[in-house]
Amino acid sequence: MTAAEQAIKMTEQVFENAMKENPDKDIFEQNLIEFAKFHVKRALEEVNKKAECNIIIMPISRTPFAHIKTESILNAYPLENIK
Repeated sequence: MTAAEQAIKMTEQVFENAMKENPDKDIFEQNLIEFAKFHVKRALEEVNKKAECNIIIMPISRTPFAHIKTESILNAYPLENIK
């Protein structure tokens, strides 16, 4: 079994156990939603602080153009923060 398959199996077991402990699916789903909201908000806050942006002046129109480096967005909030 690969590491990814093991992680998926462990995740499934966690969810199954959580559902057994709390069969009220609405509460369980709401907890998942709140967990996701928390991490999305934190990730966006970190991106806002850490995204690398270059302003480029377009040669013909002389209008500014913002170029944000994709890697700086993807790396702004480490996946290790999600526990």
